[in-house]
Amino acid sequence: MHVDDEPRATTVAQAPVDQPAEEVDAAKFDAGAEVDAGVVEVDAGVGASGVDAGGVTSEFDAGIVAVPFDAGVAIPNVDAGVVVVPFDAGVVIPNVDAGVVVAPLDAGAVIPNVDAGVVVAPFDAGAVIPNVDAGVVVVPFDAGVVISNVDAGVVAIDAGVGTAGVALSTHTVLGLPDDSSVGRLDRWLLVKPQYVSSYDTTLKTPRWVSWRLDPTWLGSATRATSFRRDTQLPTTAGQARDEDFRNSGFDRGHLCPSADRTSTDLDNDATFVFTNIVPQTHASNAGTWATLEDEARTLVAQGKTVVITAGPIFGVTPQNIGAGVPVPLSTFKVAVVFDGAPTANLTTSTRVIAVIVPNTTTVSGNWRQFRVTARSIEQATGLDFLSDVPRAVQDVVENRLDVDPP
Repeated sequence: MHVDDEPRATTVAQAPVDQPAEEVDAAKFDAGAEVDAGVVEVDAGVGASGVDAGGVTSEFDAGIVAVPFDAGVAIPNVDAGVVVVPFDAGVVIPNVDAGVVVAPLDAGAVIPNVDAGVVVAPFDAGAVIPNVDAGVVVVPFDAGVVISNVDAGVVAIDAGVGTAGVALSTHTVLGLPDDSSVGRLDRWLLVKPQYVSSYDTTLKTPRWVSWRLDPTWLGSATRATSFRRDTQLPTTAGQARDEDFRNSGFDRGHLCPSADRTSTDLDNDATFVFTNIVPQTHASNAGTWATLEDEARTLVAQGKTVVITAGPIFGVTPQNIGAGVPVPLSTFKVAVVFDGAPTANLTTSTRVIAVIVPNTTTVSGNWRQFRVTARSIEQATGLDFLSDVPRAVQDVVENRLDVDPP
């Protein structure tokens, strides 16, 4: 079973500290104050503690949560397991050991030594990190940040790169296409180990599904045969049913394909819920659309990793099947091809495949004849692909029509 393998720096770093585990007698940290293991220091105010400008706090032991610090504070030694968040301009943290979470620091902050396993996120313009060792995650930084020594294994996300997608799932590393959220009826966000889906419970159809495809997802699992309701949605939420498709003339068409999730039976079975299904003609589902699915797996066999988003495009008054399940006029797919691990740090040469396939009974032939730009799909759907990618890069790759590489 897969787990999200991308770092979730911002999620960890921004976790609130609502109440102290232990009240400290001193109202504030004064210069030279020591903090013992297990102490939690929270935001300055009634019944809490802080550190004023110019204070010096030494010997932070494992398990400390310290939040927040004002300008000029120095923290000479921060040991494993400490959470330090946030700091204003001028803060200095000379030694940060493995397992520490430090976030965020404003302009002028300095972290001279950051050892393996540290999560540092985020920093504003002017922050300096002179030494960053292997395994550190640094995300994100604004313009002017300096990371002078970065060793092997470090993940650094550059200025202008968003982190909402990577913080949510490995399948949305390039960002979320819209403002879907859990509980929103017209765009209910469903995060699964196998993919991420946005489902419209009012129309009983997915808006989009995003997934990562690499060799770890491919194997010899048996194809599931039973379509079912997604129990991740409450029973009161609208959702398509198997009987809606029966004798309708339309296939139960996967967005994240069954064949893209064959590592385990559990992974394959996860693609057979109706939050991943749209009505498709057999000509599209088993024909043209299938050739594009095959192409993605061919790219993976060639050593690529592909991050994919797919969904339906509806007309003004769509045909309905069953108890009001709309039939899309077409289906879209946007596939971003990577030579290595996916990241929102795209370049303008990154390959982006975008396709709109008509959902008709007469569609035929290879997917290549239906190539469009990703930007044109955005205009047709209102979605925002690659939303965590810097805008200047988006404007290039989303407006470029894909061609087969030489």
